[in-house]
Amino acid sequence: MIEWGVRLDSKDLTRFQGRLRRCGTYIQKESENALRESAELYYLILIEHMGESRGDEMVFADTFWPRLSKKWLDIKKKHGWTEEIWEATGTTKGAIKVSGIQTKGNTISIFVGLKDVSPKILMDAMENEFGVAGLGSTGKIGISMHNIPARPLFEPAKREIIRSSHYRGLILASFRRAVKAALGNF
Repeated sequence: MIEWGVRLDSKDLTRFQGRLRRCGTYIQKESENALRESAELYYLILIEHMGESRGDEMVFADTFWPRLSKKWLDIKKKHGWTEEIWEATGTTKGAIKVSGIQTKGNTISIFVGLKDVSPKILMDAMENEFGVAGLGSTGKIGISMHNIPARPLFEPAKREIIRSSHYRGLILASFRRAVKAALGNF
């Protein structure tokens, strides 16, 4: 028969508890880094799809963008803007940002998109994303009402990350590196 005995020194136990707390801090910090990497991946997918299509094609596996109207193309040409969808002057593209890691309890979140931008930039993006159903002529109050078909970008980009094993693999790799880095500091 073999007998084992364990004696815990209160100082050692206190030191171990401190190391565990620091490990939790390291895990949170490294998880924030992994989350930022994931957000930057989403950001790149958004940016890569802006100004890359002239329409009448699938831009994501499940998303078709109709061609721009001749009238809008003529306006873009007149101003020297690019003819591709989701990009005329580059203002909306330049306004998309990755920002604000927030921690609430055990949840870490980050924002990718249009935040703290002018109402014009936000309105242009919303018109592209959701479309506008209008009258096709100038209304009584002098506002031009026109039809703009939806050309969704943000939601399809999110679905692309969720459905793509390649993107999911990149995200998992980021979080695996985070755990290894955090445990390496333990």
